[in-house]
Amino acid sequence: MITPVTMETERLILNPLKRETVMKTLGGKEFTETVNTGENEYEITYPAGWPSEVLKEFSMYKDTFDDDILGNMTIISKDEKKAIGIIGVRYEAPDVSDLKKIEFGYGLMDEYEGKGILTEALKAFTSFLTDYSGFERATAKLSGEDSDFKKSLEECGYKEDGKRTGKDGSEDSMYLKSVEKKEK
Repeated sequence: MITPVTMETERLILNPLKRETVMKTLGGKEFTETVNTGENEYEITYPAGWPSEVLKEFSMYKDTFDDDILGNMTIISKDEKKAIGIIGVRYEAPDVSDLKKIEFGYGLMDEYEGKGILTEALKAFTSFLTDYSGFERATAKLSGEDSDFKKSLEECGYKEDGKRTGKDGSEDSMYLKSVEKKEK
């Protein structure tokens, strides 16, 4: 069972993605929402077009979840008070029916690539998996030559664990990390 939690890092807020947010985003217009981290409250702007390609995947599952979209988080820039990406479970992944294993991915607005934001978000997301979930294994699919994602995965302790052939015949590298839940 996943316990949704809002997390803060030096530059980012990772906030559980809510069904209501997905539906607003799919509407294609900029909107704002209040995010409460427990210590701070922020008025966050969700720009039109923020990782909408990633969120289109969720439109297929919009009736599956009551509120929080299982294990997915909005990546928010603290300085700009703006949604800039998403990190979380990939629902079409082969292991999604086994909630001890997950495959995850990310989407980040182009202007935030290459600035260490992905690594910072991935560290927080991995901490979320370790501290708040029942997952035992997390894998990430590296398609093509996404060198930023590869570097971030390696910095966060993920190791290359083989290849998988996609439906389109392309070969993707798989990165794996065992997740050991911390005792509270």
